[in-house]
Amino acid sequence: MKYYVFAPSMNKKVVGHYHQTEDVVLPIKLHEPPYSGRFMKGEFLDFNPEVEIILHKKAFLTDFIDGSPQGFGIFLNDKVKELLKGFHLPPHKYHPIKVMHKGEQIAGYYWLHFFVDLYQFIDREKSFYELIDQSTKEVSLKGKIESEGQMYQIFEKYGGDYRINIEYCFKSQMPKYDLFANNIHVGYKYMSERLVDMIKEKQITGYDFVEAKNLFFEMDENG
Repeated sequence: MKYYVFAPSMNKKVVGHYHQTEDVVLPIKLHEPPYSGRFMKGEFLDFNPEVEIILHKKAFLTDFIDGSPQGFGIFLNDKVKELLKGFHLPPHKYHPIKVMHKGEQIAGYYWLHFFVDLYQFIDREKSFYELIDQSTKEVSLKGKIESEGQMYQIFEKYGGDYRINIEYCFKSQMPKYDLFANNIHVGYKYMSERLVDMIKEKQITGYDFVEAKNLFFEMDENG
């Protein structure tokens, strides 16, 4: 199964202005306790956080909008929400959001919060990380993914000086989600080829896609 990394489009012909969002107002601080710990464990809010997005005056309205809290989901409209009903999503929840564009409120947008813990599905004997020296472009260190704590320390210690590449081998028990986020290398999000093809067919706007060549899946006994 082929996957793509997706990210907000930088094409000004599509988004008008990069970044689209001038401000994202979050009444609660998702990156701080008590919410940060809950989010990393896949817990969902039992209330609407009333997120407000203010778009740049030169930005175009698109189906996906950039600015979603890192690792915590995506911003999208009714058109995408309807399309996603036909795809396999991880545990998730939609929260209505307020989008302001040129002084007017635009209805029909949501924050889609979703979560899957990749640590429970990776084959730790076949998954590994590499530290790439930014100046020489050579591999300085390579090792297996052992634990969440280990990877946190690696990002804390080396993240500023090295590019960190990770190759994932998922066990056959990994659900074949069409959309998921990476809670190991936070910030990366993936869509299946099937979903990306449908997004392109329906001319849904706002994201660019690059094939993810570092994801591998073990086959189950039935192939």
